[in-house]
Amino acid sequence: MKKTHKIRTVLIVIAAVILAAFLIPLPYSLSDGGSTGFCSLLSLGFVYDVRNCHELGGHGKEIDGVYYEHNLSPVRYNVGTRISIFRVVVFDNTHLDAPVDEHIKYEEEVKELISYYNSHQVDDVELRSISVSEMETLRYVDLSFCEVDKLEVSDEIVKVIKGYLDENPDSFLYDDFKLNISARHNELVDKTLNSESWEVYEAEYELSLPDKSIKELRLTPAMIPDTVPEDYDFEEVQKISFSFVSSVSEDEELVLRSIYPNAEIATE
Repeated sequence: MKKTHKIRTVLIVIAAVILAAFLIPLPYSLSDGGSTGFCSLLSLGFVYDVRNCHELGGHGKEIDGVYYEHNLSPVRYNVGTRISIFRVVVFDNTHLDAPVDEHIKYEEEVKELISYYNSHQVDDVELRSISVSEMETLRYVDLSFCEVDKLEVSDEIVKVIKGYLDENPDSFLYDDFKLNISARHNELVDKTLNSESWEVYEAEYELSLPDKSIKELRLTPAMIPDTVPEDYDFEEVQKISFSFVSSVSEDEELVLRSIYPNAEIATE
């Protein structure tokens, strides 16, 4: 009996030590804008995580479902406390530290652009975000669209944006901005216990204003069609380059030369 009691006591002590080790707090700080907190030491936050959030929330706001960001707008931070137990959030009172109704430069014009695209929407493709940068040496506007996996669809989006520019000759976009229109889609093609493989569809158009010519089209190979689409008139492109690769196959290049006979195609 004494031996059994000693074993039980030892096991209890060991269990208490292990439990205490898992509960010992480990202070940490993050480079997300200044968040700090503490979490369980040995489990690296699996058991619990208490975070005093100061997360960079960006320079923008959501307008009609589209995130609009202007680089000269006041920086917003997501602040508050977030508590997780076993990786499940049990308390979260985080919020932006600045009012979301604060006016941002070009906001009214951006609303008009969003409204125009929504009324001329291509298939079910959504305008995901608009980003405006007015750096001293670089002025550009990025329009980002999601769930696009065909070149004809991305080309149709460009046509819509050109239509907006035609109907709005006083648009701020003509104020010495470079205009980028990007259309993307990520497709999961393989998944194992340890890894995932994705196919990236991407077409990014750089438009020169005020003439609205397409200075460059950057593509991933997945966006290149297997054959030349029939009965479709593509926009003229001056140059074609590739994302993630330096060149494409001979068959892919042949398709591109058929679609864009006047374009310079980047090769190795």
